[in-house]
Amino acid sequence: MTAGRPPKWDDPDKLQKTVDDYFQHCLDTIITVQHAHSKGITEVKTPTPPTMAGLAYWLDIDRRTLLEYSKQDLFSPIISHARKRIEANNVEMGMVGAYEAKLNALNLASNYGYSTRQDVDITDKTPKMGDSELDARIKRLMDARKG
Repeated sequence: MTAGRPPKWDDPDKLQKTVDDYFQHCLDTIITVQHAHSKGITEVKTPTPPTMAGLAYWLDIDRRTLLEYSKQDLFSPIISHARKRIEANNVEMGMVGAYEAKLNALNLASNYGYSTRQDVDITDKTPKMGDSELDARIKRLMDARKG
């Protein structure tokens, strides 16, 4: 017998229906976003952005519990698809400026592995010469310069 609370979700069809309801709720719930610019403030009406935290809240479970459900074969495809849908929404809405850029970049970096950092390798890859080889090369250069 396993200890702990029984799982909140045990039927993948019911979970899928509730996930679909969450996304529909996000589309149906319009919020007003204010964008400041040189001529004042523009108000833009946009659907509520879906988030993993919002989905967990909608499912009445903790975000960590949602991640645990995503590891179970029965629920993994449902949670994985929802996660990809939220990621795509973040990228698309971020590209058109509907989401605040810094917050969106932080979300994509923290939750989806995106990065604006570039790794640059600056190690010296020139072959190393010993003292005698270096002395011989300098002598050849000096001789070539004289002659």
